[in-house]
Formats: sequence, structure tokens, C-alpha cells
Amino acid sequence: MVYAVNQGEASEKARSFIDMNHYTTTTLLDQKGDVGREYKVSGIPTLVIIGRDGKIAAHFVGVHTEEQLREGLKKAGL
Repeated sequence: MVYAVNQGEASEKARSFIDMNHYTTTTLLDQKGDVGREYKVSGIPTLVIIGRDGKIAAHFVGVHTEEQLREGLKKAGL
């Protein structure tokens, strides 16, 4: 499954951005930044790939190549 997490914004602002860009990914709200702190988000975008075992398999900050992202998915067994 893929989830987006909006950090630090009101739900109305996040919904407006999602609608404007026609995003269909399920988006969760992290208004207080708790999830961001838990996953050590230090920049936007941050991508965390969690394996089937529930452990972090890869952690990316910033923009990365498709090859790098596929390697992260492979580490997760996906």
C-alpha cells in the first residue's frame, strides 16, 4: 500500500492541494508532526519504504531516481 502524509497543515489546505493536483493516493494528516518525528523527517519530500515485516527498508530525503526507488522496494521485498 502507498500512503502520502501531509505534515503540519490544516485538513482544508491539504484537501485543496490534493484536489487541485488530482492526486488519488490516500493522504493522511500529521498536523502535529508526530509521525514526521517518529520517521525522522528532515526534509520534504521524504519517502519511507516499510517492508512486510514492518521494519524500515529504505529512507529517502529529496528527489531520487527511479532506479534508486526500485532498489528500495527490492530491499523491502516488494
